[in-house]
Parts: sequence; structure tokens; C-alpha cells
Amino acid sequence: MVQTFQCGVCNAKYNVPDQKFCRECQEFDTILPQADRHRVWQGEQVVEATDLYKVPQTESLAPYGIRTGPASLICLYGPPGSGKSTAATKIADSYPGNVVYSSIEEGIGESLMARLKRLEVHRKGLWFCTHMTVGGVDDIIVEKEPGLVVIDSITASVFTSDDLLSLAHDRKVIVIAILQVTKAGDPAGSNSLSHDADVCVSFLDLHWQLTKSRFQGREGGGEV
Repeated sequence: MVQTFQCGVCNAKYNVPDQKFCRECQEFDTILPQADRHRVWQGEQVVEATDLYKVPQTESLAPYGIRTGPASLICLYGPPGSGKSTAATKIADSYPGNVVYSSIEEGIGESLMARLKRLEVHRKGLWFCTHMTVGGVDDIIVEKEPGLVVIDSITASVFTSDDLLSLAHDRKVIVIAILQVTKAGDPAGSNSLSHDADVCVSFLDLHWQLTKSRFQGREGGGEV
């Protein structure tokens, strides 16, 4: 393999190893092996490890200890009655900032009130709505300034995976999307949501199991 030599001033390339004079820029002693050029001409450096690799900022979602990052997408999936909405409500109640909970499938009625009573949820800053469009939820986010948004459920809405990612990234919020499953136990509909999500949690018989995470191992799980 022929080694290439390059001028550190004008980037002119040569194949002659003992070239001392650059014919392009008329400079002496500027030609080095191309592989060494960046290291040598950049000069000696001192770089701290924190400048080379940024550790992702994460937070733990109580009461389950599920780790997530800013502007992330979390998918909770399982059959009806498996504990998805209960878990989402507990997370919303424990979250330290404002929360918008879009109760699309259940609505705002006796069923929701019974769940809040059973879980003893009566905190300020937890807002329930029935908006099923991106624009409607986005308006509520602008008004209430939450750090966490719950969409319950995606199956009953018109949200796509791209819509949820846009909400999370554009508004810098954590989005929890609740999804039903097929008879095989897989997330219903397109698999793009479970693929795009940063964290996926499966639910069955009031137990949860972490199945995907970009922030921790998959050892998490337990009772809802």
C-alpha cells in the first residue's frame, strides 16, 4: 500500500517520502505522512475525559426506579387490566414537577376518579385531559409547562411514533405512551413505537418488567 504524504499548510498530497519542499505553497518542512498530519499539526493537547465523553443525564422515575433521560420516550405495553394505567398514575403522582395526563381511552369520569381514590392521588400540578391530537396536547404542554406527559392510550388516539418523538424533543418533556398488545403479547400496531422508544416496559397480571432501556440494564421488574 502506497503511503500518502500531505502538506500541513495547504493540504497538497505527495507520494514521495523525502519531499522537503511543497511546490504548492512554497513552504519547507511541512510535508508529513498523512496518517500523522492531524496529530502533529494539531499540536500537543491536554483534554479532560469529561470533554471527550458526556455522561447522559438521567433521572429515576419513582416509585419503580425506571431510569430515563430528558426528552425521552417510554412505552408501557400489556393486555387490558395488567396495570399499565395504574403504574402510569403512580409515576405521575410521584413526579416532582407538573404532569399532563391525556386520558384518551378512559376519559375523565368515574373510572378515573375511582383509580385516583384507590391510589390516594390528589396532588396539585397533575392535569388530566382528553386531547387525542398532537396540537391539542401541545397546547396543554405550553399552558401547563409539564416535565412529564402521559398518553393513555396510543391505541385509542391518532398519535404516531414520530408525533410522540416530536413532542418529547421539541418540548423537552418525558413522554409515557401506553399501548395495548396483540394475542402474542407484542405491542399492538406498528412496531415503530417500541423501536423508537428509549425505554419499554411490559405488564402482565399486575407485574412489570423492563424489556428495553438506553439508560440502564434490563434487570428491573416487580409488582405494580
